Order: sequence, then C-alpha cells, then structure tokens
Amino acid sequence: MLAAKPPMKAGIFGDRVRCPMDSQQLGIILTGFSDHLQSLGYAPMTVQDYIRSANHFCRWLKTRSYSTADINRENIRSFLEKHLRHCHCSRPSSRDPATNKSALWQLFELLQAHGIIHQRKSNASSPKERIIGRFDSYLLDVCGVAETTRQARRRMALELLTWRFGNRPLRLQKASGMDLLRFVAFRARTLSPRSIRVLSDSLRSFLRFLQFEGHCLKDLCVPSARLCKSKNLQKSRL
Repeated sequence: MLAAKPPMKAGIFGDRVRCPMDSQQLGIILTGFSDHLQSLGYAPMTVQDYIRSANHFCRWLKTRSYSTADINRENIRSFLEKHLRHCHCSRPSSRDPATNKSALWQLFELLQAHGIIHQRKSNASSPKERIIGRFDSYLLDVCGVAETTRQARRRMALELLTWRFGNRPLRLQKASGMDLLRFVAFRARTLSPRSIRVLSDSLRSFLRFLQFEGHCLKDLCVPSARLCKSKNLQKSRL
C-alpha cells in the first residue's frame, strides 16, 4: 500500500511508485500527469482526454500485475495496437487511437524524466545528438513516422541547431522567429520547391517536438515556401 511520503526530487510523484499498481498509486500518477499537462499549457478538455487515456492504460497494466516501473515502449505499443482494437473496458475508457498515442508517450516521457522508469541508453555524446535522438524517438513513438521521413527530419533539425548554435551550448529559449526566417531563407537558395516543403515540414515537426518536451518557444513559426524563396528576403536578412 502506498503511504504518504515526501515528494520525489521533482515534487509531483509520491515516493513509492515502484510497488505493484494500486488505486492510491494510480491516483498519484494521474494527479502528477494532470499537473504536468497543465504546466505545458494544454487546454482543459485535452487534459481530461489524456487523463482518461492514462487511466485506461494503467488499469490495463494492473490486470497484468505490472507496476509503474514496468512501463516501457513495448507494453505501450501492445496496448495501442492490440488492446484498443478489441477493448471492452467499461466507459469512460478512452479508445481513440490518436489521443491514446499522444497521451501515453507524454506519460512515458514524464515518468522517464522523473526516474520512475529507466531511460533507454543512448550512444549520443553531444547535447545536439541527444536532442536529435529524442526527436527521433518522438517521431517514431508518438507520430509513427517512417524511417525515410525521420532521416530527413533529423538531418534538417541538426542543421538548424548547428547553424544557430554551432559548438556553443544549446540555449533553445534564445531561438527567435528571425532565426527561423534567416535559416530557411538561407537553405532555400539551393533547394527545389519540393525540398523546401520537406524542410518546412521537418522544422514544424521539430518545433512541435520541442513544445512536447516542455520548451516554451513563443512566437516561433516556419515561414511559407513562397516567402522562403523571396530574393529580397534572402538579401535583406542574411
């Protein structure tokens, strides 16, 4: 049974979340998850939907005698790909695949960040490589993106980080809309219209990932392909 303990280092989960899943533990997890989603600025209705999804998943785990520490990519995929297709759980269990997918990978990232579940080992050595590795996991696990598309998006994201920060520390909060405008205009000079669309899609995806991770990037948007090819823009901004 989960006793009332001082909070963990991050302060949102109770201290004994590795015990077999019980209703008190589930309540602590869902409360912490709700607080996390609200801190990221999710709309109240979205928070409710994500909490229903997390509740559904955790109760499914409980039927298999799993604890929170047993949560991993494999049982999330099993829940999404197998259980939801034949789900007969009582309402109000969320069954929408897209909502469940986004919610559970958000939950997974949160539990990893707080040390509740083990993080996947990575061979990445630099901060840029590590963030690109997490971006790739997001594209695969949350968005279900194919390898060929992920490869292009990883490359474009790495180019942006290298162009903006070089070998300096990654201070993502320092990135501005003008930085994006200048980078895309610079790259667009040598790209076909189709490749510019790939670049724009890749950068939009990367921005969504950064917001998914909780980075507050205000007023950032990727310029349109037509604006990217503007010769006046390229001359005046670079």
